[in-house]
Amino acid sequence: MTRPPDAGPNPPSEPRPDSSPAIDLEALAERVYRLLREDLRLERAREGRERGR
Repeated sequence: MTRPPDAGPNPPSEPRPDSSPAIDLEALAERVYRLLREDLRLERAREGRERGR
């Protein structure tokens, strides 16, 4: 629902927790890197099969 322009200042937003969930960025980056390498490997294999037809 839209607030009318004369409603005054916006109400305060929900308070956020001070601590966000712990994320191991190094482990996440390693997983992304491995998945990208696997994706490239599969893509190259598929291209090789298509050329061999």
